[in-house]
Amino acid sequence: MRAAFAILLAGTLAIGVFSLWQISRLNASIASVYEQGHVASRAAEEVRAEVLRASRAQKMLLTATTAKERDDLGAEVGAGLASIGQALATLQRYADPADADDSARLRAFSMAVGTWSGHLRDFVALVQAQPLDLSQMNWQVGTQDVSLLVETGKLEKLVAMLVKTRGAKSKATLDASATIFSSSFAMIAAMTAALIVLAIAIAEGVVRRLASQLGGEPADAKAIAADIARGDLTRPITLARHDRDSMVRALYDMQTGLAATVGEIAVSAEAIAAASGEISTGNLDLSRRTEQQAVALERTAASMEQLTSTVRQNAENARQASALAANASAVAEAGGEVVGRVVATMSEIDDSAKNIRDIIGTIEGIAFQTNILALNAAVEAARAGEQGRGFSVVAGEVRLLAQRAATAAKEIRTLIGASVERVANGAALAHDAGRTMDDVVRAVKRVTDIIGEISAASDEQSAGIDEIGRAVTQMDAGTQQNAALVEQAAAAANALDEQAQALKSLVGRFRIAA
Repeated sequence: MRAAFAILLAGTLAIGVFSLWQISRLNASIASVYEQGHVASRAAEEVRAEVLRASRAQKMLLTATTAKERDDLGAEVGAGLASIGQALATLQRYADPADADDSARLRAFSMAVGTWSGHLRDFVALVQAQPLDLSQMNWQVGTQDVSLLVETGKLEKLVAMLVKTRGAKSKATLDASATIFSSSFAMIAAMTAALIVLAIAIAEGVVRRLASQLGGEPADAKAIAADIARGDLTRPITLARHDRDSMVRALYDMQTGLAATVGEIAVSAEAIAAASGEISTGNLDLSRRTEQQAVALERTAASMEQLTSTVRQNAENARQASALAANASAVAEAGGEVVGRVVATMSEIDDSAKNIRDIIGTIEGIAFQTNILALNAAVEAARAGEQGRGFSVVAGEVRLLAQRAATAAKEIRTLIGASVERVANGAALAHDAGRTMDDVVRAVKRVTDIIGEISAASDEQSAGIDEIGRAVTQMDAGTQQNAALVEQAAAAANALDEQAQALKSLVGRFRIAA
């Protein structure tokens, strides 16, 4: 098809170029006719007219009576000669150098014009010369007039011949232009007819090619495409025999493939809609269960926080009791040392009676401190509750012992001067107090160890409960995130269901064969 259009375009271009060439030739021929014929003929006629005018002026010079008339006629003759010179220059400019005869005639004409002009100037000069006697003037004027008449006759013959040849040359040029026009017209008409035949053949080929490519009538193809555009895929399409690559075949394949695809999409849309509905229902149930689990975890977390606070408080109390027990143990050890020194002092009373009063003061101070420590230990044991009951009994005994020591010291101070032998009894009591203090120290150490174990166990319980609390907190955070994800999944499922319904609506535009 492209080659056919290229051939048609080339033919059109050839006709156009040929027409332009012939028109250029015709235009050049016409211009030549105008320049060589018309302009040259006008110049020759102008020469003839100026010759006639100069001849009339010559005749009038013979009858002129005044110098002014002769001068005016002489000026007129001069103007005519100038015009003849210009016309002669025009003839020479438009002469045909290739035409030898024309060139010879033009040279002869130029010579004749020159001779005639010379005689005419001599005649004018003779007439204008003054003074002349009548006989001399008649003879000279007559002689010049005869010569001028002879040259004028020759010049007129040459002008007539020049006009005739210029007319013949113009006619020949016009005949050549007519010949060019006739041949050009015939050639262009023949080429145009051939181009029309070629265009008809190409158009017939194009129509057949288009019909083959369409596979049917254009109206049928348009109707099929319009039905497919409207979503009607049920229109029957009739294919020509052995049709494999036409547009109607392509529309048939498109209709078949589109119908199959739309059917599959419709089935998939139904399945997606059903699945999205089930997912949405399941997500709603999961969301409710997740919210319930989140509430339960929040309650558990609150209970774990309370339990953690209680265990921490118990651990703190155990640490304080352990510190107090350690202090009581130190005090008891100090009391034991004091009692040992009392025993040593009592054994030396006999040798150092004068120092007994100071020793008794020391014993009273120790007894007072022991009483205060025992009182504090009893208070702390009472705070410890059930776990500090044994320590409270020991503290009470220590307090009683301290009070007894104070009473004994007072009695010793009162009776020191009356009964020395009671020093031995006091020493024995001091030995008993030492043993009792040892028992108290051991009991306080045991209480300290037990309280330490309780404190360590409380610390371990507190750490374990902290771990459990963190785990519950993490579970609660995870549950909250799961709840958010469930809500997002539910929203996505709803959106998927909406998209599935929209897809079903879009697919519903198409009608396919059952």
